[in-house]
Amino acid sequence: MPPPPHPLTFKELPCEFRTRQAGESKVDSQVAWDYLMLLLDKSVGRFVPVRLVTFSLVGGSGLLIHFAVLLLLYRWSSWPFAWGQGAATLIAMTSNFILNNVVTYRDQRLRGWQWLRGWLSFVLVCSLGAVGNVGVASYLFT
Repeated sequence: MPPPPHPLTFKELPCEFRTRQAGESKVDSQVAWDYLMLLLDKSVGRFVPVRLVTFSLVGGSGLLIHFAVLLLLYRWSSWPFAWGQGAATLIAMTSNFILNNVVTYRDQRLRGWQWLRGWLSFVLVCSLGAVGNVGVASYLFT
């Protein structure tokens, strides 16, 4: 194939948005989250799976929720420490399940009875660690 008679030139054309005439934008928080996950995958995805990163962020939020609930119940509501620790553990487990269902595993999101069944099995699996958590924390507290 012979080369073109003159070199090709390029010109940037600006993208100009106009006012929407009908319908609604498809851009929502889920699209923004997907874009953030794409950026995360492109930056750290070759070292660490993005799902592990989101799973860790959810776990960290569970820790913050646990301490906030324990503070609320033990310090401000005067619950006994073991009761506050137990309730905080259950609430943190529930928040972790909800956030993982909505964020980390949103492609496999559970709904309705499946959600309830998934939550019950999650709490059942986590209950061994929860009993240890409450027991050790209560022992150290006293």
